[in-house]
Amino acid sequence: MKGPYHLDLEEIPTYRPSKEQFESPTAYIASIRDEAERFGLARIVPPDGWKPPWSIPKEHFKFATRVQVVNELVKHVGTGRRKRFKKE
Repeated sequence: MKGPYHLDLEEIPTYRPSKEQFESPTAYIASIRDEAERFGLARIVPPDGWKPPWSIPKEHFKFATRVQVVNELVKHVGTGRRKRFKKE
């Protein structure tokens, strides 16, 4: 049964490059561009064992974390609008 939103769409292409083809992912993407561009989307499955290179220097890779107290979320703490919800 086809629903009201069923579209007769072609499946997007799936590419499975070899390790040699995927040595430069950017060059591989450029090589399949003409074919894949017709679909607007493509699936590329990297070869087994492929690991993306780390592009951020590890000594500069820092980010701030915060503790989120879940039971304080209901009170809108930090917004200046403390609301208490009453059970009716």
